[in-house]
Amino acid sequence: MAAAKSVIDAIAKRFVAVSVLRLLHRDLRRLPADASSPDDLQFELLTPQDVASLSNLPEMEMPACMASRLDQRFKYCFAAKSKSEVVAYYWLAIHEIEAEHNRSGPPTLGVAMRFPDDYVFGYKAFVHPKYRGSGLYTQLVNAACHWAYHTLGSRHLISTVDWTNHAAQRSCRRQQLTPIGSLVRLGWLGRYITCAPRKAAKHGIVFPETASVNSQDAEVKPLLQSRLVGRRGMKHQRALKLVDLRPNRLSFLRIFSFLSVRQQLALGLLSWFAG
Repeated sequence: MAAAKSVIDAIAKRFVAVSVLRLLHRDLRRLPADASSPDDLQFELLTPQDVASLSNLPEMEMPACMASRLDQRFKYCFAAKSKSEVVAYYWLAIHEIEAEHNRSGPPTLGVAMRFPDDYVFGYKAFVHPKYRGSGLYTQLVNAACHWAYHTLGSRHLISTVDWTNHAAQRSCRRQQLTPIGSLVRLGWLGRYITCAPRKAAKHGIVFPETASVNSQDAEVKPLLQSRLVGRRGMKHQRALKLVDLRPNRLSFLRIFSFLSVRQQLALGLLSWFAG
């Protein structure tokens, strides 16, 4: 099944711009008892200066632009330190996450999200290569969840992972993150549409119609707002009205009825496996 998903993902991406993310949830009200950290580790928030210093170390995989995020409200970088050196970090955001920080492909395929005040979004987790496989990631995420629960008042953790990244999905399951559904972002001819799972609405998660994709805050106009022209234009518009950004497998295919047969087959297989 894992190999099949990777093949279907590769086939679909040959015909249209597509990204599939698994949307995950963890109930922080069921956190295990707050265990003390190991003697050689300290968990704390990083400052903009700390992040800027990490960006100068290629092995830490910290983009230089991330330091400015800590100057914004509701953005945090939670880190594990060993002997005063950062060995792992995990980014957190409340209220919303920008599309450019919630993607597995180009910036235009990112998905912006807004969520209730008691939700926190976790992303950009990193563990130094020397500490991978030691259980540090689990300790870091648990410590971050406890901090968010007691300091921010968060009661739910949400996150996303690429649907073909099976190692990351297994790691998320160990963190008690359970799937809500799949976020499918599709684009062609400069137009984009986001298909979100129905369960997202039950969690109060919404998806803005426009999203920032770069420093210039360029807007990505969703396909639902585009004017389709041509002999079958009205048919296309009627098909799009069926979507409501929450397609099932049948409407998923009907949306793209104006695509070529190869594109339909590729997206049909993708929707079946991602559903």
